[in-house]
Amino acid sequence: MPEADPGATIAALFEAGQAAFPAIAVEATALARYLGERCSAAGGALPPPSLAADVYLACACVLGVPGAHAAFEREFSGVIARVAARVEPSPAFADDLRQVVLEGLFSAPPSATPKIAGYAGRAPLRTFLRVIAVRTAINLRRRKADMASTPLDEEREIAASVDVEAAYLEARYKAEFEEAVRVAMGRLSPKQRALLRLHLLDGLSIDVLGAHYQVGRATAARWLAAAREALREGTRAELVAKLGLTESQYASLARLIRGRLDVSVASLLRE
Repeated sequence: MPEADPGATIAALFEAGQAAFPAIAVEATALARYLGERCSAAGGALPPPSLAADVYLACACVLGVPGAHAAFEREFSGVIARVAARVEPSPAFADDLRQVVLEGLFSAPPSATPKIAGYAGRAPLRTFLRVIAVRTAINLRRRKADMASTPLDEEREIAASVDVEAAYLEARYKAEFEEAVRVAMGRLSPKQRALLRLHLLDGLSIDVLGAHYQVGRATAARWLAAAREALREGTRAELVAKLGLTESQYASLARLIRGRLDVSVASLLRE
């Protein structure tokens, strides 16, 4: 199947974004430049059509197009309000959170860039904002005098409740993940692949592996741990290289590796 023409894809994103926000004037070339600069960090992958309006609006905000910031607030002010209500249900806190989040999104010191400039359409803009709002809300509440009495488990629960960006990335990069595992498997030594096969497919315990290789239990455990680590590191390196991810961006995919690695390896070994 032939690959989609990037120019045609960007043109379609532009048209859909313009239709969603007809009062906000963004040049087609400006959107193309915006996507080119940001999507190169994801291996050249362009946003899906469903995120055209989000990318168009984010680009307009970065460029400072008249009406863009106001449109952003109209579209997404409810996201910040709901996060504020979850963290600390008071009007004063909601106002503080809204101000801090929007300032961080649209302005920055000379040596930094506004947070909105980091949006590249890898997740819905609503999700992007929600993650920022939750982290900001927790930081704001920590500054209060009574923060010392707030259980850390509550903070983790709040953060986990909005960790949907990772789920989106997992779904989007599933195919790349599977291929990265395949490449990493191919770089393991025959002995490492055999250890994983015996353990994951045949169900051999550490003790039985030790007896099979005529070594002590500790040695067998060390060999298996090394094989797993080599596979994890190989998968990580392949994904980072192929998608052009930074270490912080890759962290969003870490759950996928932890949760699906054994399943993917077992599937490959059956093949």
